[in-house]
Amino acid sequence: MLKPGRSIFGMGILTVLMYMGGLLAQAAPDDFANPIRLSGIPGPYSFTKVCKTKSGELWIVGGGGGVAKISADGKTKKMRVSARYLNGVFFVNANFGWVVGNEGIIMHTADGGIHWERQISSTDETLNAITCRSENRCWAVGDSATILTTQNGGQSWKKLQSGLTASLFAVEFVNDATGWAVGQNGSIAHTVDGGQSWGEQQASLILFSRDPFAKPTDFVALRFVDESRGWVVGSGGVCRTVDGGKTWTVKEIEGSSFIGLVSNDGKTVWAVSSDGRNYLTKDGGSTWAIAGSKQLSAN
Repeated sequence: MLKPGRSIFGMGILTVLMYMGGLLAQAAPDDFANPIRLSGIPGPYSFTKVCKTKSGELWIVGGGGGVAKISADGKTKKMRVSARYLNGVFFVNANFGWVVGNEGIIMHTADGGIHWERQISSTDETLNAITCRSENRCWAVGDSATILTTQNGGQSWKKLQSGLTASLFAVEFVNDATGWAVGQNGSIAHTVDGGQSWGEQQASLILFSRDPFAKPTDFVALRFVDESRGWVVGSGGVCRTVDGGKTWTVKEIEGSSFIGLVSNDGKTVWAVSSDGRNYLTKDGGSTWAIAGSKQLSAN
C-alpha cells in the first residue's frame, strides 16, 4: 500500500521529486525518486503534498519536517517546521496555511511561512491531508479513519465520529457543508453536514485486475468542482462521477500511479502521475491522453 512520500523541488521550475514510500516507511530525507512535472498546469490546486495558491506560490512538504515555498517568480525558500514527517499542506492565500503529518502534527502559519505555530490536534494518528474553505474552516484526515475539523483557524480541533474504519488519504469540500474523503481499499466517504455525519460511497477500481492477488486500489487524491462533478485517483486509473458520487465510471490506465488531480472548470482535468506522465482530459473525463500524446480510448 503506497502513498505520496518525500519531496524536493527544482530551482525556478515547477518540477517536484517525490519518493513513493510505504505507510510506515521512514526513509532518509535525501531518498528521492520519480519526477512529477507540474509545468503547464494552471493554479490554484492542492493535492496532499503540493499546493499552489491563487497568487502563484507553490508549497511542498516532505521528509524531515521540511517545507518548501517557490514564489511566483521562481525563488525557492526551504524551511524545517517539525521533526516529524509531513504528509499534507494547504494554503487558503499567500499568508494562511497549514501542514499536517505523523503523530497528529499540525503546524500553522499566518505570515506566509515566516513563523510557524504548532496546534493541538488531540490525536496521535498520522494525518495525511488537510483542506480549508477559509482562514477559519478546515478539515484534516488520516489513518484509522481519523477526521478532524476546526471552525476557529485551528485554535481548537474537534475529532469527528465518522463511523468509518479505513485510513483516509485525501479530503475536499466544495462548500462548508458538502465534502468527500477518500482512502484505503477504494474507500469514498461523503458528508452534507460539514462532516458531522458521513455516508460511504464505492468506486470499483481494481489494482492488478488480471492478477490472482487483485484488490481494490487505494484512492490518494480527489477533485470536485461542484456538488455533482468529481474525480478520484489511485494506482491503476481514474474514477469519475457526475451525480455527487451515487455512481462512478472507471477509466483503467494500466501501470499508472496517480497522486493528484487538478481542474478548475470541470472540463479540463489533469491526473498527475508519480512518474511524470501526466494524463489530460478536455471533456471532463470521457477520454484521456498522456499530455502531448494522442487521445486514449474511453474504455
